[in-house]
Amino acid sequence: MKLVDPDFSQRRVSRVHEDSAGLRDQEKLSLQQIGDRFDRSACRAAQIYQAARHKIQFPPNGLSYRVNHILKYAGIPATKEAVLKSLKNGSLTPTKRPIGYGKMTHAELCRWVGVTPHLFRSRKKTAS
Repeated sequence: MKLVDPDFSQRRVSRVHEDSAGLRDQEKLSLQQIGDRFDRSACRAAQIYQAARHKIQFPPNGLSYRVNHILKYAGIPATKEAVLKSLKNGSLTPTKRPIGYGKMTHAELCRWVGVTPHLFRSRKKTAS
């Protein structure tokens, strides 16, 4: 039985992305030269380079690309204090605002901050 590391392919892909970004930006190689190094076409090298630029765009804070993008779009810094404040004041409300911020993104963000997601669920007001 062959043991397979589930993260192997992900580590390999991110290494290729980092290498291609470094080759293009630091060594000033053409996409054709980068493709030749990785035994890929120039078109595929361009795709890898663009993916690498997107991945490098956000800090390694433990959040997914989607959550980082939503926080950037909403104008909220990717710090735990700022996110917690935004959750409390209602700037981050699942399925309401910002666009694309749903239940799963809310759950991921709450886990990262260290609170339970249901604490910020809006309650229906009942007539007394």
